[in-house]
Amino acid sequence: MKRMTILMVVAVAVAAAGLMPGSASAATISLAPSSASVLVGDVFTLDIVVSDLGGEIVSAYDLDVLYDSTALIATGVSFGPLLGDESLFEVLNAYDLSTSGIVDLAQLSLLSDAELQTLQGPSGSFVLATLAFTAIDAGVTTVDFSFDAFNDIKGLNGLQLEVVGVGASVTGINPIPEPGSVMLMAIGMLVVGPAVWRSVRAQ
Repeated sequence: MKRMTILMVVAVAVAAAGLMPGSASAATISLAPSSASVLVGDVFTLDIVVSDLGGEIVSAYDLDVLYDSTALIATGVSFGPLLGDESLFEVLNAYDLSTSGIVDLAQLSLLSDAELQTLQGPSGSFVLATLAFTAIDAGVTTVDFSFDAFNDIKGLNGLQLEVVGVGASVTGINPIPEPGSVMLMAIGMLVVGPAVWRSVRAQ
């Protein structure tokens, strides 16, 4: 309940910043790696990377990341440090995994634009957060962003950034049976096979 309350506060603050006039330049937000192969049952991570900022900063964001809940389960979110240090009350961080198929996450920096420019540096590319998933089924699935009136990224002066979203492809692979299991299956076939063959011939 506390996490949901924080998420609502962050979302309202981010949306309020978007009421300021004007619009900032475009940026790219992507999931990395863009393609991953994982064993069913394994935990893996995807980074949310912002790039192509072109002199801009990220001062706040509210994002929905969509995934196929029949293939994956979202298990956690860890935030990057470049919007501020939560322990020093420089940023509000919140996430919600309670809705199947959606990771809802948000950050609102309490630092000034000048402080964020120093913190985020001139590269124009950094990790906003890292998402953890568990693969629960084999096959190819996608993880992608959803942008609407409530999901966006803010830059300098709280202006909304134009954003291009790039998702990721995840391939779930069934584990190969261990050699011991294969041996047991082979022995079972050797024992049961002749009996089955005799039964078929007797019919």
